[in-house]
Amino acid sequence: MDVSVRLFTDFEKLGDPRVKNYTLMQTPLQPIVISTLYMLFILKIGPTLMKHREPLNLKYVMIAYNIVQIVANLVVFVMFAKIVPNLNFLCSPADNSTPAMLAAHHCYTLLKFLDLLDTVLKRWRQVSYLHVHHHVGMLASAWISGKYFPGGHALYLGFYNTFVHTIMYGYYLMTVCCPEYGKSVWWKKHLTQVQIVQHYVVFFTFFVQLVNQDCSYPKFWTAVFLSTNVLMIFLFTKFYRDNYGKATSDKVK
Repeated sequence: MDVSVRLFTDFEKLGDPRVKNYTLMQTPLQPIVISTLYMLFILKIGPTLMKHREPLNLKYVMIAYNIVQIVANLVVFVMFAKIVPNLNFLCSPADNSTPAMLAAHHCYTLLKFLDLLDTVLKRWRQVSYLHVHHHVGMLASAWISGKYFPGGHALYLGFYNTFVHTIMYGYYLMTVCCPEYGKSVWWKKHLTQVQIVQHYVVFFTFFVQLVNQDCSYPKFWTAVFLSTNVLMIFLFTKFYRDNYGKATSDKVK
C-alpha cells in the first residue's frame, strides 16, 4: 500500500475502537477531503461560477437549512444537558465515557460537517479568514477528539457550542424571513458578544483541566486546543471592534 495512504488509514490503530463504525469517523481523509472541497468551492469555484451571473434566490433553501440547524443543535444540546451534570469540571477522562456520551460527541461532530453549508449557501461571496478558520477549525477539533478520545472533557465544548448555535441560527432564520433584522446592529452586536463569551468560558473550562496534574485527559491536545481558542478570541474580538466599535463611539459623541 502506498505510504501516503497508509499514513492516514493506519491511524485507525490509534483511534478509539468504540467509534470506529461511526459515520465519517473512519479515517482522517474524510474531514480533510471535505474541508478541502469546502475551501475550493468558497474561495475559487463559487466566485468563478457566479462572476458574471445574478445571485441565486436561495431564500427557501436557507430557511429550511436554518430550521434544520436550530432543531439539530437543540436536540444535541439536550443530549449534552443530560450528560453534563455527571461530568467532573476538574477532570472528565475520555476513558470513562458512556455510550450516551460517545453518541452525543459523534452527533456534535456531524453538526460541524453540516456547518460548512452555512458558507456555501449564504456567505461565500463575503468570505473572511475568521469565518473559514472557525468552521474548519471547529470541524478539525471535533473530529480529532471524537476519533481518538471521544467524550470526556470535550463534552463541555459541545454543550456550550450547541446552545450558542441554536441562538445563532435562530437569528439567521429571522434575517432571512425578515430582512430588516439583518440591518440591526443591535442583534448582530450582541450575537458576537455571546460568541466571544463562549470562547472565554471554553478557555477557562479546558485550562482548569490542563493544570490539574491528576487528570488523564490528553495534556498535549488540550494545550493545542487552548492555543487555537486564544486565536479565536483574538479574531472574534477584532471582528467586534472593527464592525461595532466605531458605531458605539459615534453614539457616545
